[in-house]
Amino acid sequence: MADNVNIGKFEEIILLLACETTTDDNGEKVETYHPVKRTLAHVEPATSESDASNNIYSGHSINVTLYRVPGMNTRWQIVWKGKGYNIKTIDPIERISPIQRIYAEEVMR
Repeated sequence: MADNVNIGKFEEIILLLACETTTDDNGEKVETYHPVKRTLAHVEPATSESDASNNIYSGHSINVTLYRVPGMNTRWQIVWKGKGYNIKTIDPIERISPIQRIYAEEVMR
């Protein structure tokens, strides 16, 4: 059985951005992000991560639980509390569930 999800905990507002790739005058690819949806979600910091040397550190990543958004893919971004996050994985809770979990890492500028 899948994890229980309490939709009453969807207390954070996030903004989902879709990526559009175009080319500039020189033929170089340019990625631009445009807002797709503002939605409620449950957001929590991801657990500690380790690097290649197995040193544990507090990462800049989040786990997000939200209602399924059609067309969402790992080229999209999440904006939460003014910070941008690149979506790394999208996992359904169950095959037919309307809820999905996302793992995202902070965009480092």
